[in-house]
Amino acid sequence: MTYTIFVTASKLAPAGMQRLENAGCRVLFLDKTQDAAEVESILATNAVDAVISRTVDLSALAIRSCPTLKVISKHGVGVSNIAVSAATERAIPVYVTPGANAQSVAEMTIGLMLSAARRIPWMDQELRAGRWTDTG
Repeated sequence: MTYTIFVTASKLAPAGMQRLENAGCRVLFLDKTQDAAEVESILATNAVDAVISRTVDLSALAIRSCPTLKVISKHGVGVSNIAVSAATERAIPVYVTPGANAQSVAEMTIGLMLSAARRIPWMDQELRAGRWTDTG
């Protein structure tokens, strides 16, 4: 049986894509517009079995419009962009992937700490205003 997987992003990591292809899955991607209306349209017009959710909203309307939807997996841990109550009404499990973005979060945290310590946003604002302020 071929499953249709909808990814609410314009691409998927090569390893993940390879895994889905090896399983014989048909994979649909969201256009680069990242529009919730496009998500609703894709789910309403395609027999999607599973959604791999990124950051775009997965509304109650989108979930209810796809009678074949069986599972939702969130890439990350927060589900604030998914209408979990609508999934629950239809007994569709919503899974998270704890740790999937841990390295990116750690890198961003260190980057922001360095930015704050070196006052990079303020210095950028000064330079854009045509000022060179010596910070010693």
